[in-house]
Amino acid sequence: MRRRTFDIIPVQGAFNGFGRCIHCRAGPNSPLSNWLRSPVEQFHLWFDNRVGCLHNQDRSICDSAKSMLRESGRKLMRLTCLGAALFASGCGPMHREQLPPFPALPESCSASNKPDIVVPAGQGVRILVSRPGAEPSVVSIAALLDGQFREDGRIYVPGPDSGFYPYQINNLSFFVPDTSNSRPRHFGASMLWSSAGVIYDRYPVYTTVCLSMNGATVSFYTMRGSEANTVVHFDFYPPRLARPDATGTTVTKPNPESKEK
Repeated sequence: MRRRTFDIIPVQGAFNGFGRCIHCRAGPNSPLSNWLRSPVEQFHLWFDNRVGCLHNQDRSICDSAKSMLRESGRKLMRLTCLGAALFASGCGPMHREQLPPFPALPESCSASNKPDIVVPAGQGVRILVSRPGAEPSVVSIAALLDGQFREDGRIYVPGPDSGFYPYQINNLSFFVPDTSNSRPRHFGASMLWSSAGVIYDRYPVYTTVCLSMNGATVSFYTMRGSEANTVVHFDFYPPRLARPDATGTTVTKPNPESKEK
């Protein structure tokens, strides 16, 4: 068996930063030329070497096979291009359905992931809970002690119902008015809900806190653009009355009879 030899021809030219030769000159069967050929051409060259189609040998055994391989190569390239196009179109930006906007909030309301309700000094707090939404939910009530919120208890909110149900306080001393303490107290509320009412492991989509003169309302939403699923109302008592103006300014009521006839 005759051993094939390759002519080693010096390569002259410039190389770019990736090690590729620019305008290089090499022999037709040099390793560089074989490397620069496309994968299909390299496969054809490998097939020619296997069946002995080089160096003027008998080509009758490989002409039909070569034509079949070239046709298969063309089909493979077309399928590759089609697959690349489909992959590129599938990885492109997909059109997503626009979500409903968040509800508009008045000046006294704000969005908060961790509601912190501040009860003024000298006031106590009662808690009422409502669930107008359809998803079952459980509400946890906590009080701030030693810099951490500690749970007082939980309530599984009946519903769907627009009425409010009282939360049964377990540690009453932390919720009643304390006239001896001049510092405000902090309370928190959190909610978990379930789509089937079995496992409560889903957080609200967003939460809002609305403040009033003698209370605060925490609303938990399970979907965007809908009404609140669960509402927790903190009622401060005794109610804080309006203080008279320190300057003693009085407003004189107009006397309609003083008008000239």
